[in-house]
Amino acid sequence: MDLTSQRTFSKERLRFGRDVMILAFTFLSFAIANGFPLYYSDSSGYDGHVIALGTIRAWTLSALARPLWPLIGPWATPLINSIVLAIVLVRFQRSFLSNIGMLSTSLIVFLSGAPFYTSSIMADIWIVTGLLALTIAAKDGSILFGLIAVVAITMHGGHIYVLSVAAVVLIVLSADRARALTRLAAVMIVALCVIGSARLVASKAQHLNWALPTARLLNDIPDLLPAYCARWPGDNLCVARRDVEAILNNGKDSDDKVIWNSPVFDRNALINFTSLNHAGPRLLFLAVTQFPSTLAVKTYLDLKYVVLDGCLGFSGWWKPVSFIAEIQAREPPMTLAKSGFFTRPDICKVVRASRYVLYGVAGFSLVYILVCGTPTHRLVTLTSIAAVVANLIFYITLGGAVGRHHFCAVLLLGIMALAAWDTFLQNRRS
Repeated sequence: MDLTSQRTFSKERLRFGRDVMILAFTFLSFAIANGFPLYYSDSSGYDGHVIALGTIRAWTLSALARPLWPLIGPWATPLINSIVLAIVLVRFQRSFLSNIGMLSTSLIVFLSGAPFYTSSIMADIWIVTGLLALTIAAKDGSILFGLIAVVAITMHGGHIYVLSVAAVVLIVLSADRARALTRLAAVMIVALCVIGSARLVASKAQHLNWALPTARLLNDIPDLLPAYCARWPGDNLCVARRDVEAILNNGKDSDDKVIWNSPVFDRNALINFTSLNHAGPRLLFLAVTQFPSTLAVKTYLDLKYVVLDGCLGFSGWWKPVSFIAEIQAREPPMTLAKSGFFTRPDICKVVRASRYVLYGVAGFSLVYILVCGTPTHRLVTLTSIAAVVANLIFYITLGGAVGRHHFCAVLLLGIMALAAWDTFLQNRRS
């Protein structure tokens, strides 16, 4: 490498580092504005004060955050979320969207609401990190980004299903399908080995599995439990039918209330993860065969809420001081949520407005890329759509209108907008 090449390489590394720092700050900006990382009721499983192996939470993020916990406490998880996604997004931009600048990327990041999720002590945003890393690994064969994809897949129980759909689309649209298949198969095999090893080590741990769809079906279809108990009267849910009905009739319309208002962690209880997981396939069969119209209407309402009406999916982060006092009584002191900027009640109006704008931009981008885009731009766009749709269907089907699992993927619609802008700039120059 001659002197000129060395200087060019050094300048590119400096620019790469600068862009990563800009994006990482952007991703952390909401936590900084709030004065503290955004906290959710599940956050103690991801903050790094313990490694969550053997719990219902995926352990990967807590294991990554654990070494940083003694130094920066609950900031460890948002810092990891932000830096890793920034690195992946900058590399993705260099590989696929080389005509656009950091200003466009930062604007899209803000418009998508991604900093809400990177600033939180949660693993949901890794669905985006995983897709971008998979795309890079499929094209470049990068071991580093393949490993990042493995980590992203193991971050949440649903990620492997959503990202598997995206991987199939990636393979189909790749110029070299055989090479993409080999690389992505290797990523998936390693991820499955990591997941399987964790399951083996924590073989006695409780798992959500069918519990979420079970809770959703019971909540959405009032006549389902009587029909179920008429057919399987000896099932634990039927033996404890009065308790289940009391939970369902408590007036709070929450798809997962059967889970968290039951003694699900008590292996000797009638209503626990084992009984909910056991009942899930049977309940789904009855719902599809005996109550298809009710199931369809409830699914549509969940979909409408998520796409149009929902705010952010985690309003619990901004509840009043009484909520924080409740958390303080049961969580380590350093994981406390703090009141801040995001206690403002009008924040949802801003979020919805920005999301509607992004929907419109993404729709226009899709049409423009299909007509004027290159194969690379079509690959980026169609893979992003596949991941968004798979993510939406998976969580609507399993958990109802949970919210945050769906909204964090909106950044992928922003990736489509960036691809359209890159297409326009490339076509204008040529």
